[in-house]
Amino acid sequence: MGVTLRKAVRAGLYPLVELFPSVVCEKLKLILNILGGKWRFCRGDNASRFFAAQTRADLERIFIGMNCASIDMADQFCRTRGIYPPNGIAEQYFLVNLDVWEDCPITPELAEQKKRDETMLANTDFQAAAQDKLLPESLVYHHGLRDFPESVRQYCAGKVFVDVGACSGDSTWAMLKYAPSIVWAFEPSAKNCRRFLAAMKRNQIPEAKYLLVPCALSWQKGVMQIDDDGSVGTSLDCGGDSRVEVTTLDDFASTHEGRIGMIKADTEGYGVAFLQGALDAIRRDRPVLSLAIYHSEEEFVQTYAILRETLTDYHFELQWHRPGTFWELMLIGYPNAKS
Repeated sequence: MGVTLRKAVRAGLYPLVELFPSVVCEKLKLILNILGGKWRFCRGDNASRFFAAQTRADLERIFIGMNCASIDMADQFCRTRGIYPPNGIAEQYFLVNLDVWEDCPITPELAEQKKRDETMLANTDFQAAAQDKLLPESLVYHHGLRDFPESVRQYCAGKVFVDVGACSGDSTWAMLKYAPSIVWAFEPSAKNCRRFLAAMKRNQIPEAKYLLVPCALSWQKGVMQIDDDGSVGTSLDCGGDSRVEVTTLDDFASTHEGRIGMIKADTEGYGVAFLQGALDAIRRDRPVLSLAIYHSEEEFVQTYAILRETLTDYHFELQWHRPGTFWELMLIGYPNAKS
């Protein structure tokens, strides 16, 4: 049932329940609200409170030196991301009405962008499994590669592309459109690794084009336990029964041939730890970067700060690869043309 129809149902039935005694009337209205709304249980988190509290001045400080379009995008993202949970809610789980989310006001430009994205997503030639959701960040935006200047695409072509959080293979598929020498695809979930390999086969990607590495990337080598539910959002922070190997990109790159031309990383909140284990390779190879910064306060604030201290002569901007949602705010970086 669409948002408009649900609103019409509520509007039509509310006057009728007014005929009942007040105590019954209020309870019936609650039931109508639940039946006529898109209510879900969602996990509360401190990140939402952080995003809700950010002012324009805060964002200008966090993303100092970026263009106005990036600051505007961060501001719009924070106002969207901060809808839930409302300030003061401390419970681990709470009810939210996704109708409110769907009705969240966004700029006309973002609304038009969403429409274009939906059309392009519907026409993708990526062959996904029946149970897999088609994701615009990979299948429409190609993690920023689609809209990079041609000089930037040429700069990273012929080099190694790194897909951190390769999941079901759609990111690697998108990267291969831009002529890397190979894609190093890191994915800690054994279930997602199987999905990845199935996608490569389904899309007729030769094995020589990618190297699937079934481990996590962090700031040091080791092992960790994860809850391997095989979802897009498999996180390293949740613990669980599945044991996974952990390495650093610096260590991996030092034992494998090839200069890195691009790094895409979406590690479900582990972005800073990943970055701390990748700085030597980033300094050495000066790759194009597409890094998720939307999961936590730490990612949002520290990722850019670390890179500004690490790299010189780089262009940085923000891109929102699922505009009007809680997800896919990406920090984009690439060397300036003169460097």
